[in-house]
Amino acid sequence: MDIIPTRGQTLQSPRDQKALAVPSGVHHVGAAPAAVGITGKEILGILRKRMWMIIITSLIITLVVLTITLVWWIYWPLYTATAFLEVIPPQTSGIVRTNLLVNKDIMDSLLRSKARVVRSENVLQSATKDNAVRNTNWFQIDTDDVVKRLSEDITVVPQAGTSHILISMTAGAASEKEKNDLAEIVNAVALAAVAESSTRLGAERARRINNLRAELDSLQRDLRDIRNRAETARRTASADNLQQRQSVVNIQLQAMTTQMVRLQIAKAEADAALKALTDQEAIGQLESIPDVQQSVEMDVNLRQLKSRIMDFETELQNASRKLGPDHRTIKMIETRLESMKNKAAEREKMLATRAIRWIKTRREADSVSMTAQLMQVQQKFNEINARVSDLEANLTMLKQLAQREKEISWNIQALDKQLLNERLLAVAEEEVRLLIPAIKPREISMPRWSIMVPIGIMLGLGIGFGVAFLVEFIDTSIRSPSDIYKRVDLPLLGMVAHTDDLEEEKEIEELRLAFLTHPNSLIGEAFRQIRTCLLFSGPASQRRSLLVTSPLPEDGRSTVTMNLAAAIAHDGRRVLVVDANFRQPVIPTLFPQCPDGGLSSALVGQGDWRDLVYEVQPNLHVLSAGVLPPNPAELLGSDEMRNILVEMLDLYDQVIIDGPPCLVVTDSAILATLVDGVIMTVRAGANTYGAVQRTRDVLLRVGAHIIGVVLNGVRVTAGGYLRKNYETFYEYHELAQLSAEETIV
Repeated sequence: MDIIPTRGQTLQSPRDQKALAVPSGVHHVGAAPAAVGITGKEILGILRKRMWMIIITSLIITLVVLTITLVWWIYWPLYTATAFLEVIPPQTSGIVRTNLLVNKDIMDSLLRSKARVVRSENVLQSATKDNAVRNTNWFQIDTDDVVKRLSEDITVVPQAGTSHILISMTAGAASEKEKNDLAEIVNAVALAAVAESSTRLGAERARRINNLRAELDSLQRDLRDIRNRAETARRTASADNLQQRQSVVNIQLQAMTTQMVRLQIAKAEADAALKALTDQEAIGQLESIPDVQQSVEMDVNLRQLKSRIMDFETELQNASRKLGPDHRTIKMIETRLESMKNKAAEREKMLATRAIRWIKTRREADSVSMTAQLMQVQQKFNEINARVSDLEANLTMLKQLAQREKEISWNIQALDKQLLNERLLAVAEEEVRLLIPAIKPREISMPRWSIMVPIGIMLGLGIGFGVAFLVEFIDTSIRSPSDIYKRVDLPLLGMVAHTDDLEEEKEIEELRLAFLTHPNSLIGEAFRQIRTCLLFSGPASQRRSLLVTSPLPEDGRSTVTMNLAAAIAHDGRRVLVVDANFRQPVIPTLFPQCPDGGLSSALVGQGDWRDLVYEVQPNLHVLSAGVLPPNPAELLGSDEMRNILVEMLDLYDQVIIDGPPCLVVTDSAILATLVDGVIMTVRAGANTYGAVQRTRDVLLRVGAHIIGVVLNGVRVTAGGYLRKNYETFYEYHELAQLSAEETIV
């Protein structure tokens, strides 16, 4: 069999129908199957199936991006003018030009500070007052708020790891003058920043140094106070002795805790026993408790009485066999036996009362004793716990003082380092100079092909993949066996290929009779597989009457019914196909030789169904639907229909009913209650999983036994199902034909 599904389309064997079948009369909607995440193999399948969509979408998006880039390049390219400022590190003096070895953090902080100066309003206002800037086209466009425009257009970036600050401006420049204007504006900002830096005073830095000194003095005072408090605590009690005492007291506390827990358990058990005794006394069941029964059974006198009762009973049995039930001796023995039983009962009741009183007194005493012991232990526990709390408070205070001392010491070191850095920066006034002035830009800065081409490709691929997965996920139709398993949670009996994908398409004139006309075709092999799965899905005695239905019209119910029946008949079993679709019967179309009338005639008593059966070929018979009755649903649910079905099963090994669509009329739901099992036909690409789920729920509500699903009209697609199977099937048959021809030759 060459169309058995591959690993990507593994056939789901029928599951335990206890999870699917619902008892008749119980209203239950089939639970939706658990959500199953998409696997890597399914992703690859989607990519293969939507490969051309992804390629075309990616090419279109890439071409669009490249077209936009080309238009941008030709009609409105952007140019960038760039200048570099150099920040001179602090000097040892104003005369000697020897740089200190300034660490990276200080230099980065200095660069960020100078960059903020470049973007300050004072610098930008000074730049806009420059005559060269006022003569530019950029300035003439809008003279109202040039400082704000300059702040938005200018870019200032500190170069980390260097002493440089980059100043740049990017704009569209269609003429050489506009390119020169970019350089003039950038240079004006750079020169204004240099001038501002050279005139700035160190008042802010002096204020920061004074604040750091004040904070440092405060921390040092706190440190001295903490050290004094810690020294006083250490003189009062040694920390080591405190820890040793705490360890001893903790051991005692643990012992007391263990003892208290044991007493609590013992008290709870005693209270529970006393409560149980009280409850049993309230309902009069104290005599049945084991302790009372044991106390009663251990009494010697009671044992003697019971022994004598047994002797009298034995004597009574022997005498009854010899003398008869009405003899005087029998009466005398019975009287003495009754007297002995009364004495034993009185003795037993007296002993039980005495035992109950003793047990109750003992349990009350146990409860009182446990309560007293628990109170004593609780008092000792509280005393030891208070000592532990005092010791822990002392140790915690010492630890907190030590931790606080450590934190303050660390803060003092950090402030010392920060104060040293501020003093280093204040040794001499920092200087900024124009290292590289801006020149007229010659090359286009944007767009860049090296950037736009990868962006276009990545954007195209991203949108292509997105569109492919979006189309796949919004498609709610059943297309593959995995959809049957994941979305409907039903077993799959087999798949039937779409006729457009078969080489025998022109030869097979009527697909519903494909097995009869072309039994060795791919369609025939598909229905042999369905027959095999049906055979092994359960005992044959429980599969004799079947209903074939589907969610909607045109799903291929008749195709599945006729071909499956022909496959079963080909296996040597007598099969009867019953057309129960009164509204759209198909048997007269397929077999015009059928007798007039049909199932409806037999149901209304206008004929015997046996006389209306047509033999298509040996072992395969069909019964037409007949004329449309006024009440088809009531006829199909009548006792007459049940009787006819029983008669059919007496004459045929297999009865297959071709029913109407389940979501259109209620006929199939009624028929499902009469047959052994239901086969649901689902058309790939046409039925949505919502419709299939509703069909499943309708059948389960009436207690139908769904054997499985036949997926009809499966298409061959790139990355889809059956392609490899088709190729293997036809290659295999070609090789078989060649081998047969060679054998004949």
